[in-house]
Amino acid sequence: MNKKIEKQKAINALKRVIKTKTDEENAFFCSFGPVCLKYGEPGDPEKNFRKGYGISHIIAKRDYEHAMDKKAFPETGLQLVKKLMDVIVYGKVAKIVPSKQCIHLQKDGLEAVISQNWHGDKVNWLLTGWRQVLKKPPV
Repeated sequence: MNKKIEKQKAINALKRVIKTKTDEENAFFCSFGPVCLKYGEPGDPEKNFRKGYGISHIIAKRDYEHAMDKKAFPETGLQLVKKLMDVIVYGKVAKIVPSKQCIHLQKDGLEAVISQNWHGDKVNWLLTGWRQVLKKPPV
């Protein structure tokens, strides 16, 4: 797998998913196989974006956080999901949660979570992602 090519495929697929508001199956490959990008639903902002999922959910929630506190959340939702493509292709496994069938990948202070299940089907898809919060050392 050529990671440089896969990252470009991921960015191109992400742009198509956002523009067309549709899912893209087998958008690109990572070390776990093909990755699907689901456009999804943003969720309800009045309820912390509950019932949201997919790219639209990540963008909506991270845009909200960015608007509330730019220092803690320096990227807009779109900026973050673009960076998450890099995390998925180049990141290191931080944690595997077998009971939830998901994999946490980390790179450059960002974390992406890949779910390996979509309503019972074996599908790798970007569940969520965020900038990791650095804990302050005790005083």
